[in-house]
Amino acid sequence: MTDVPAPSPSSDPCPEWCCGDHDEEGYHQSCFEILPAVVPLPPGCDGEGRSEEATELSVAAYRYSHSSAVWVAITEGRQTLDVSLESARRLHACLARLLEQLERV
Repeated sequence: MTDVPAPSPSSDPCPEWCCGDHDEEGYHQSCFEILPAVVPLPPGCDGEGRSEEATELSVAAYRYSHSSAVWVAITEGRQTLDVSLESARRLHACLARLLEQLERV
């Protein structure tokens, strides 16, 4: 079995959204968007009577060299949700519908 070298970032042009920070595997990544968020605390973790806490969500897109698949990562602390670009579009539409319904109440 022969080792296959990782694709070179220079052999795969950067997409417009790439911030230019590549690793050895030719990984393209957008700049992170950081947004403040409030998340619920798990039951029994409200030591000071709080049931939620402030945190930050990081959102970024990434793509491996020589692949057309773009992924969107949403990270909070040690948890990350990676979804395809199409899934991110569906999530966006779903959230828009939900927010519209909630605003009518």
